Amino acid sequence: MENIKPKTYDRYIKALTDISRAITSDLYLEDILKLIVMVTAKVTGVEICSLWLIDESKSPKKIRLKATQAIDPEYLKD
Repeated sequence: MENIKPKTYDRYIKALTDISRAITSDLYLEDILKLIVMVTAKVTGVEICSLWLIDESKSPKKIRLKATQAIDPEYLKD
């Protein structure tokens, strides 16, 4: 494993802990995905972060935007 600064390592652990708590809580999937995007953006220091999932119920399969942070609402329209 590469050398990670203790402060960065602590941020990673806190992010994983927050996500783990959300997954095991009573939150809905949409809320969990939003939390994952928010925590990922914060830990990586980016302003825009989005999560895309494959919609296997469609034929052909489609990629759908499921959670995002700091994106213009117009972008979210299907």
